[in-house]
Amino acid sequence: MVVLPSCSKRGTTQYDKSSSLDSKAGSEQLMEGSNESLPMEELSESNSLDNGALPYEAQYGKNQTFLSDEPHATIKVKAPHQSDVVVIVKYDNPSGRVAGHIYVRRDQSASIQLPNGRIYQTFFYCGNDWSPEKAMSESIIGGFTKGETFSKDGKPTRLKDKIRSYELSIQGDGNFTTVPSSAKEMF
Repeated sequence: MVVLPSCSKRGTTQYDKSSSLDSKAGSEQLMEGSNESLPMEELSESNSLDNGALPYEAQYGKNQTFLSDEPHATIKVKAPHQSDVVVIVKYDNPSGRVAGHIYVRRDQSASIQLPNGRIYQTFFYCGNDWSPEKAMSESIIGGFTKGETFSKDGKPTRLKDKIRSYELSIQGDGNFTTVPSSAKEMF
């Protein structure tokens, strides 16, 4: 029996924007969702998109951005050491409309700003070797060709003036703390 590595969350933390973050989180800079998508032909040598890219902008649109004094929620994700991740945040549940998405390169962090007071569910699509031609669904093109895994935070959460932070890690021993998902559910 072969155990394949899977993308899982090591921990989540929620912070009030008004409270101070702990020293580790406070020293990390949040990279807000980019308003520009990276053209698919501009892949890096390692077949990864730039950190903060919006690979499905044509289908999902640009992520919303808020001024620092405007009320909003934020989902921050740190990718694992071994793979990149596409984060997709949906309103309410797995069948909800996409609220935002972002590409996070291995060992880096990126954030998605979201309207306040809504219920969100976060999905993680991890893998390596990005292909701009891989079909993920009838309308979604672009995906990983190696080591792809699909998972989600199993509990939709209401966010208001909060930062929800995920630090992902690869687990080969079956210690999977997120709920398994699929391309069909994500896309």
